[in-house]
Amino acid sequence: MYKKEKIRKYPLSTEKNRNGLFDILFYVIIMNLLCFIFLIKSFFFKNKFIEINKYLLKHICQSKIKIKSKKRLDINADVYLVNHTTSGDFIIDPIVTNSSCSISRKLVFIVLFFTSLYCLLYNKIKFITINRESYGYVIRRCIEEKEKFLYYPEGGRNPNKEKLKLRYGGLQEIYNKKLKIQIVISYNKDKIFNEFKYEVYKNVVIYTYYSKLIDSCDYEIFDDFFNEVQKTWDEMYIIK
Repeated sequence: MYKKEKIRKYPLSTEKNRNGLFDILFYVIIMNLLCFIFLIKSFFFKNKFIEINKYLLKHICQSKIKIKSKKRLDINADVYLVNHTTSGDFIIDPIVTNSSCSISRKLVFIVLFFTSLYCLLYNKIKFITINRESYGYVIRRCIEEKEKFLYYPEGGRNPNKEKLKLRYGGLQEIYNKKLKIQIVISYNKDKIFNEFKYEVYKNVVIYTYYSKLIDSCDYEIFDDFFNEVQKTWDEMYIIK
C-alpha cells in the first residue's frame, strides 16, 4: 500500500524506557500546546476547524491523504462510520469526514484539555458517559443542531486491525433516528502515531476509501440495516 523505504521512523522512547510514560506525556503536551496556540489564534483570526489537523498532518507528521475509492465523501450522510486504530485517528478522521463532530468520553476532556476546548469552541465534540442513554441524547442533539458526526462502530481502538463484528448500540440509535450513513475506512493511520508501540512515523501516505450512502429508511427492520452495514464494512476492510 505504500513504499516502506520512504517511511521514516521516529521512536519516542528507547528500549530501556518501555513504560510509555514519556510517550504519553509527550503526546499530551504537544497536542495541548498546538491546540492552545490555535485556540488563541481563533479569537483574532477566522479559522476553519480542521486547519489544525491539516497543519499537524502536513508540517508535524509530514504526511498526506490519498483517496483510493471511486466514491467520495457524501454530504448527504448524517453519520460517518470510521475505523478506529490508534490515537492517530484523531488527526486524520476530521479531515476525511470534513470537520464532522466527534463523540468522545469525558475522560478525553481531562487528558486533552486545550484540544477539547478548541473542539468545543467550534462545536465539534460532544462528550458522553458509557451508557446507551447518553449516546442517544448526543445523537438527538446532533440531529437538532443539524450536525454531522463520526462514529467508531468497533467500540474501541483496534490496533491489531482485526476484522471485528460491529457494535449494536450506536447503530441501533442511528437506525431509530432514521439517519443516512457512509462508511469511511482509512489505512496507515496507526503509522502516524502508535501509542501501543510508542512510535511515531513521518512521510506516511494515508489511503482512504468511501462507501456508498446507506439510508436506514430503506430497511424495515434493524437487523437488515445492521447486516448491510456489516457486509459493506467487511468488503471495505481488507488488510493488505
